[in-house]
Amino acid sequence: MPYTRQDLITLVLQNVGVLAAGQEASIEDRAAVNLRIGPKLAELAKREIIAGLNADALDDAVFLHVADIIASACRVPFGITGNKAEVLTAAAAEAEASLKILSRQYSPTAAADAFDVVRHVLEALGVVTIGQDPSAQDRGVVTARVAPMLADLRQREIISLPSITAADPSTHLHLAAILTLACAVPFKVVGEALVPFQLAATQAEAALRVIGRQLDGGVATGGSFDVIQSVLENLGVVMAGYTGSAKDRAVVSARIAPTLADLRLREIAKVASIEAANPGVLIHLSVILTSGCAQAFGKDAATRTLLAADAARAESALKALARQLDTGTAVSSVFDPVQVALEQLGIVAAGQTASAADRAVVEARVQPKLLELRGRDICGVTDLSELSTELQSAFARILAADCALSFSEVAPQRLALLLAAVPEAESILRYQSFVYDARRPMRVESFWGRRRCGGWRS
Repeated sequence: MPYTRQDLITLVLQNVGVLAAGQEASIEDRAAVNLRIGPKLAELAKREIIAGLNADALDDAVFLHVADIIASACRVPFGITGNKAEVLTAAAAEAEASLKILSRQYSPTAAADAFDVVRHVLEALGVVTIGQDPSAQDRGVVTARVAPMLADLRQREIISLPSITAADPSTHLHLAAILTLACAVPFKVVGEALVPFQLAATQAEAALRVIGRQLDGGVATGGSFDVIQSVLENLGVVMAGYTGSAKDRAVVSARIAPTLADLRLREIAKVASIEAANPGVLIHLSVILTSGCAQAFGKDAATRTLLAADAARAESALKALARQLDTGTAVSSVFDPVQVALEQLGIVAAGQTASAADRAVVEARVQPKLLELRGRDICGVTDLSELSTELQSAFARILAADCALSFSEVAPQRLALLLAAVPEAESILRYQSFVYDARRPMRVESFWGRRRCGGWRS
């Protein structure tokens, strides 16, 4: 049976020490307490500590706590000071804390069968226990911080959400973790106790970035190789099978044209655009672009170094592909020293056509090399066509060694082998090429003249 106002008055007078157990209170003392019950209950209701104002129908669970609070409010009219006043004040504070917990249990605001972000935040902060309903006051503290939190997330491009109700279910727990950190200080969670909430919020932001990219409308093309998508997957921005967001794709797209221009300038690949690229070069372009975009996506120095090494290997592969795709000028069925020199350098494989650009590098050295060899009495001709096929082969070996430093792809081991073959090739030319020498024979004159008085005489 609920306690009545008279029971409450009696208990308050006993708490303040005016009335002993079994005694009857005077009309004046009861009036002094009764005068303060109504205002105090109204104050507690306004502060959402209790739910009702009816002193005649107080629940058993709240009766003793309300009596402690009203007893503290009656200190002055009953002249209570010193230690007794401090005891009453402390008891009133504990009673208010207990009533807050009780009021949450009776609050009907929690929604069933739906994830309640605000409730989750209050449970994480320990304001309510699992299964308790938060008070309207506590919910108001959290709710007031939702809009600023979402605005901050939008400004930092972590996720775009107009409201909590518009959030995808996959984001709820992450949003709750960030909101919990934002509400920690108002609920007196400070100092070292904040650290776990800070870590959880950091992890939640990282997760929301990934989710935001997945939920953003991308333009990845199915059924064909997408260079931009490949770059985003290489960088770990999206997982394989997920579409890159429009924002992330724009970051990569902005770097495509400068990258292709750089490759053309350094004569690595002649690609006007991604759309015009041969399918064989796309995978290598994606590796180079991955390195170029690494810093934009916050990759650390160690990761950027590894990606740069991959890009260097991709550039070498592109050079080889560019030579295969370029229209060369080698003539079949006719021995071509320039083509042979490029094959010995490893620039093209046997049977592959050398590109015009590579042939130009070697051809520019043919005539100077012939003149050098003639000046050293190694080769007797100034026109390569005058040599037999056998001697042209020897000249091609010499030419390959002479051109090796012009091609950065030539490995040191191959260069050493080419240089080692030069003496034998020069020897072949020295003893056989003068068959084709068309120079006029030198005059043969006697060296020793006849001696006569005063000097030599003829």
